Amino acid sequence: MHRSMIIMTTIISIMLCIAMIGFGVYANMNQTYSISNTIGFNPSSDVYVEIVCNVSGCKQTEIDKAPQGYESIEAYFEEKGFTKHIKFDESSRGTPQILPDWNISESLEFINFQTPILYSITVYNYSDREITVVFEDYVTTNVNFENVVPQAVKIAGYDRDGSKPDNKTVVMQTKVKNAGGGFSGERNDFKVALVAADD
Repeated sequence: MHRSMIIMTTIISIMLCIAMIGFGVYANMNQTYSISNTIGFNPSSDVYVEIVCNVSGCKQTEIDKAPQGYESIEAYFEEKGFTKHIKFDESSRGTPQILPDWNISESLEFINFQTPILYSITVYNYSDREITVVFEDYVTTNVNFENVVPQAVKIAGYDRDGSKPDNKTVVMQTKVKNAGGGFSGERNDFKVALVAADD
């Protein structure tokens, strides 16, 4: 009798351990993680650029068709701020170019804790001089997520001979750091500096 009681207790303990491990895995898989963003652009006084921005790696951008009320995925992405296109108008050359913020209007939800959110920014240089593109004022210390910031890139000056301007794409990654605890709407604001050579 005593022996069968020990065996039964051992079996119950093993089953409870398996159930707790399963629950932990299930809870981890069902965590949600989201961040909110406003991205600013900080050009030197004589820098002229066109900028194409898009965000990927979040649940909102992993869709096959437009949500109800939108005629296309592109229209949905543009309205929510998942894409942004800042054009350059040649007639404005000679005055400082003021670049609007890239506002993403809703919190970006990570697909899972392993997939980073990517901020891709393509800069076309219409300036007469070479410029350097560098990320600044980004979050460096946060218990929930981390930013992987690329090296600064240089873009050659524009000849104004009718050819296309030189361009480069920079990509910042934001990764979940604490997979064990969900988080919502954490601020992940940053700026992109566009610095003219010799400044």
